[in-house]
Amino acid sequence: MELRFTYAGNVTSLSFHEEDTIWSAKEKLSQEIGFSPDQIKLLYKGSLSNESKLQDVVKDKAKIMTIVNKNANLINETISQLNSPRKNVASSYALKPKKPRSSPKQASPYTFNQLHVLDYPFKDRALKYLERLRDDAGIQRIMNSHQWTVSLLTEMDPAEHTQHDSKTLGLNHNHGAHIELRLRTDQYDGFRDYKTVKSTLIHELSHNVHGEHDASFWELFRQLTNEADAADVMSKPGRYVSEQATYTPQIDEATDEDQRDHKRDLLLAAAERRKNAKN
Repeated sequence: MELRFTYAGNVTSLSFHEEDTIWSAKEKLSQEIGFSPDQIKLLYKGSLSNESKLQDVVKDKAKIMTIVNKNANLINETISQLNSPRKNVASSYALKPKKPRSSPKQASPYTFNQLHVLDYPFKDRALKYLERLRDDAGIQRIMNSHQWTVSLLTEMDPAEHTQHDSKTLGLNHNHGAHIELRLRTDQYDGFRDYKTVKSTLIHELSHNVHGEHDASFWELFRQLTNEADAADVMSKPGRYVSEQATYTPQIDEATDEDQRDHKRDLLLAAAERRKNAKN
């Protein structure tokens, strides 16, 4: 059977036996595009798993989208270093917020030390998305109050951790050593709503303390959400009286900005697909 792989505006046609697997297809394709098989993602009506036989998941002369994660090796090396055994700190945290140790005038040590995004379209936008989360007033309030430092915050690949009836929006590895967030839409043509991703991040930060989704976890999640909401209100321009604030959002602020950026992503992705189709 013959398969056509699209990558960087080019189409590569390769021949295979029907009994060949997706992994063997990646190995053969890697020789053509110069990247290792484990850096290659193949999409055809969804993500294609390495163990699947070609005859079971694709048709002859199918056109398969190829995505390369050029940062895969760097991220894997960083994750392996971070995943060394750490002391379970769940028992050392109380629900009552702690005061940050750092001076308000100094950069807080309680933050996300490293940010990594996937080598997909709109890479710069993805990095700005993570930076926005890192610098979000509500997230900063949580990190400082609980004196949390996350070594690595990365973008989750939409093709991974997805099943036909469910999808994972975030993961917390080793009690906050590494957090993954699903930023992109399933079709890689835009980004998810900021408020939803921010709530997912708060959810994953709650796993710094509680591994299971028990009553204590949800109590902490509600507390962190309230802390973030309070910080967001106080960070907005307006007139403040003690802890009370009066504030009216402007048209071009967060929600509308997210919607506008999402529409722009969709238009850019559509233009890119039309360009590739002509080639």
